[in-house]
Amino acid sequence: MPLFIVYPAKPAILKQIIDVLGEPSDVKVEVSIEDRRLRDVFKPDDVKYFTVAYHCKPAIERTLELYREYYKSYVDRLKVKAREEKLRTILSFKATWYIDDFSAEFDGFKLKLSVGKSLEKVIEILKLFKDRSISIEVNLSSRKP
Repeated sequence: MPLFIVYPAKPAILKQIIDVLGEPSDVKVEVSIEDRRLRDVFKPDDVKYFTVAYHCKPAIERTLELYREYYKSYVDRLKVKAREEKLRTILSFKATWYIDDFSAEFDGFKLKLSVGKSLEKVIEILKLFKDRSISIEVNLSSRKP
């Protein structure tokens, strides 16, 4: 059976999304870190790395920088690239937008729109992505008649 490797969307895709939706309302990042102080606090046995999740609202450039770092870390892990000593590695990334009556989430693999009361706003947003290379999932389950 062939093995298909799935990569996250290239950083240019997040730039396209930001061009349409603007600055994200929230960015969630999970980071793997090696920190002697945490080891001293928790006193774990044979643990070298810790995973820290945090939410932030960075400026657009910083959001793009975090995503580029996540993309590079992901691709390097899949290529089994020689591990260079890093203070941290970004394990996951998710940007969220809350706009009027819908929300949008981008995790590197898909853009998911969740619709509230009206489809009109989402249709407007989808039209803005018309000439862009992106796959979008629309969740209608949160829609109220």
